[in-house]
Amino acid sequence: MTSYNGFTPSQRYRGLAIVKKAIADGVIPPANTLPCSRCGQTQGIIMYHSEDYTPERIVAQVVPLCWRCHMMLHCRFRHPKSWERYAAEVAAGKVYPPVFRHSWNILNEHFID
Repeated sequence: MTSYNGFTPSQRYRGLAIVKKAIADGVIPPANTLPCSRCGQTQGIIMYHSEDYTPERIVAQVVPLCWRCHMMLHCRFRHPKSWERYAAEVAAGKVYPPVFRHSWNILNEHFID
């Protein structure tokens, strides 16, 4: 795991452990039981995404994202035009096929910059 949004890998791992405990304790449902909060996808890989790994806030602000939306969100700074186009397509109702296996090749169709 790498640094993200100003949080170190160790902070991110700690946050992930907090989210996993919240799921195990029934505080939040498993992400794969929820639709993607961006595109509405209900099949394939769906996981929680966090922008803030602060222990006191992480559980309250995680959002379920399908794998495609999650990876595109993480690529938004390296590929801003691609992210803007993808986000606009999804906001307009475009539905992409679900992703059942992690593969960066799946995202190649989205990159324009």
